[in-house]
This record gives sequence, structure tokens and C-alpha cells, in this order.
Amino acid sequence: MEPSNVMKRLKARRQRQAGALLFFTCFIVGFIAGSLSSTKASEGEVLFTIAYSSEKEGWMEQIKQKFLDWYAAKYPDEHIKLNFFPVGSRDSIIAILNGQYKPAIWSPAASTWVPILNYLWQQQSPAGAPTLTTINATAIYSPIVVATWESIMAAYNLSSMWDMYNLTLASPSPIKLAHTDPRSSNSGFCAIIMEVAAAARKNSTDLTLNDLTNTTIQAWVKQFESVAVQYGTSTGYLVQSMLQSGPSGITSAFLYENLIIEKSGDAKAQWGDGIVAMYPAEGSVHSDHPFCVLDGAPWMANNQALMNVSTRFVNLFLMEQDILELATHHGFRVYNKTITLPVDVFSSANGVMYNISSIPKMDVPRATNFTNRVADFWLMNRPVF
Repeated sequence: MEPSNVMKRLKARRQRQAGALLFFTCFIVGFIAGSLSSTKASEGEVLFTIAYSSEKEGWMEQIKQKFLDWYAAKYPDEHIKLNFFPVGSRDSIIAILNGQYKPAIWSPAASTWVPILNYLWQQQSPAGAPTLTTINATAIYSPIVVATWESIMAAYNLSSMWDMYNLTLASPSPIKLAHTDPRSSNSGFCAIIMEVAAAARKNSTDLTLNDLTNTTIQAWVKQFESVAVQYGTSTGYLVQSMLQSGPSGITSAFLYENLIIEKSGDAKAQWGDGIVAMYPAEGSVHSDHPFCVLDGAPWMANNQALMNVSTRFVNLFLMEQDILELATHHGFRVYNKTITLPVDVFSSANGVMYNISSIPKMDVPRATNFTNRVADFWLMNRPVF
């Protein structure tokens, strides 16, 4: 099927099945955080808006004031007002396409979404319209891992996706799986890609559309997903569900490593059983949290002041050492190798490994004929409950 036809089907499905839910979600987020249409800058101020994925909310909230102070010191004659708010990666795409959000910078959980947004933007724009975003910067990342309980890890010595698959064959299976819905959340989207890669015994970089139509791979994923008990709406919600259900509820969930660091101690205190990361031997997709200036958007056109603030944020402020060090204390790894990770954060006490260099890094295939079919592939092979 041609990409254009696939995208028309996906767009129609979103409008029919998810329109009301997405409207409600975006309304609540906009009400709490303030949407661009309701947030006004005073005369002489530049309103600078960033829509970012929710798992980095703690870090983003901390750097807001730091950016204001940094900007005032560097550019004392310029005045800015900030509007930073969290929103799911997929939901933010829909809101931007619909014109509900008009941020200067968009920061999804992974670069996976950048070509998708650009593609969809071009599909709905007049011929010759500029690409929506061409200025992107990545400074932090978090690998997607399988969160499980210390007791489960000790009992079954899990180290790979195939270990988990083999346990799904038991009756009853000790695995109760969860991940987010790939149609709305980055971690669930990448979880399916990691499953397909494991089934195909490939690095995800080498996956093609043929792997999604391979009946052997389909059967493997169907079996793996057969023990699913929950598909969350967001990764933050999912980790809370894991904490609430305890070791007898969700046993294994695809989460960002930084969320395990954040919640492992809470799990230990509540259940006497910590949450730990299983780094699949097959590899892990790294969510690289790009900061994308929407330089091709009509609301950025002829607004040189806003473009200046945006490019200074991604090219200068975001690369400051103290800003990156702060990110590491929120459980994010950084690409700047001169920055040492804090050993009290990246530790077995927090359920994670300090050095993950032995774990293969997976990249999401950039071909739209693959990525556009991932959610459909999951729908065909998931259990219905």
C-alpha cells in the first residue's frame, strides 16, 4: 500500500475513533498548562512556547527559570515570556496539524516522530510549502527497557526478549505484560519495534516492511502480546499502574529507564520489592528527545525575534553543562561524554545499570512505509480485552 493511502486511512481512523478523547485530553492539558491561544505576552515581550513529551516534565520545569535568567543575562534588552507544557508525542502531532497548538519548539520523546510530522504536514499543505521543522537538536536520551520486579528477575533470570517469549508459552504464564498504546505513545510504538526486531533476530535498523508481513514474525508477536494485561495511554500513567498493582499485577512493562530510576524506591517502600530494568540482550531503542524548532510553520514566519529565542535555546542554552548535568539527576543520559553520570542516580539501588555500552542500540527505521504500519501491525496481533 502506498504511504499516502496508509496515511489517509490512519488520519480517518484517528478522526473517527479518537477525536473526542483527544479533544478532551488536549483541552485539559491546554487548560492546565495554557495554550498559545490563551497565553498572551505583554507588549514588547516574545511569547516562547515549547510542547514537550511528559516524561521529561520534572527537568523541563526546573530549567524554565534557568532559561529566563540565562536569557536576561545574555540579552538584557530582549524580554520573553515562557509557556512550556507537557503533551504526548502522538497527541502533540495531531494538535499541531489541527492548529490547536502553535509552539515555537516541539520536543517529542524520540526523533522517530520528526519525519512523521514533516510528512503529514506536507500532505496537508499546499504544494511548495516549506518543511515544518529543519532545525533539530538532541542532547539527552533514555533507553526503553523492560521494567520488572526484583522477585521476577531473580526467579526467572530474565535477560532477553526471547526469555520473556519462552515464559509466555507456560500455562499459566508468569508474565503479565504492559506497554502503552502505540497509536498515541512513543514507548509503546518502540516496544512493538523491539518485539519485531527480536522475532526477526535483527537490529531494528535493518527491519523492512516485509518483516511486518512475515507470518512467522506475526505469530511470534501475537504470542508475546497474548499475556498483555494493559495498554496505557501514557508511560507515566503506566508506571503508576505498575506501582498500584504490585508484583501480582503487571510483572513486565516497557518503560523509559529514567522512570525506573524515579520509581524504584517507591516500589520498594510500598511492596518490599523493587522495580528493576531488564536491558534486552537483543538491544534497546534510545528515546533521544529532540528539540525541534518549527521554522517552517506560518506562525514562525516573519517573526525573527521568536526564531532568535528558539535557535538560542536549542543551540546554546540546551548545551550548557549545568543544564545537562541537571538532566542526569532526573535519570537522563547525555550525549556530551565530558559529563559524568551521577553514581547515586544510575545505580543498582535505583534498579538500573550505570554502564550500558554492552547493550546494542536500536534505531527506529526511518522509512515511512515501515513506521506508518507499526500501529496497524499491533492492532492485528494484540489481544482484545
